[in-house]
Formats: sequence, structure tokens, C-alpha cells
Amino acid sequence: MGTYEPHRGYEKGSGIKGGKDSDEIRVPPFLPDVPEVRSDLLDYYTEIEWFDRQLVQILNLLENRGEVDNTVVVVDLR
Repeated sequence: MGTYEPHRGYEKGSGIKGGKDSDEIRVPPFLPDVPEVRSDLLDYYTEIEWFDRQLVQILNLLENRGEVDNTVVVVDLR
């Protein structure tokens, strides 16, 4: 499996479109706490969730095919 999520190139405003609330996130102290940054973080979180769903699908597929014990899964979280 090769994926590019959550790298840049994600859809602007996708977090808000997906129903996320920018008031419910914590903005890291090294970023300005402004609406644009909050929206961007929501977009990023949406991409992470998409990646997580894809990974779960792959793991389920491996399990259903009896290949979990024959597979090495590496997730680079850099």
C-alpha cells in the first residue's frame, strides 16, 4: 500500500465540509491561532482519518485472506 495522505495537496475546507468544528481543536502554540490555521488543521485531520480508514481496510483484507502472519506492515509516521 502506498499512500500520500496526509501530505499537502489535500482539499481546502474538507474538514469543515466533513462536519468538523474548528472551535474543538487545540492549535499548537507555535502556530497562530487564526481561522485559516484552524481550518487547515481540520483538513489535515481529515486526511489522517482517511489514511487510518485505508490502513484498516488493508489490515482487514490481510486478515480475511489469512496473510497477517506472513506480512510485515510498516507505517512511517514522520
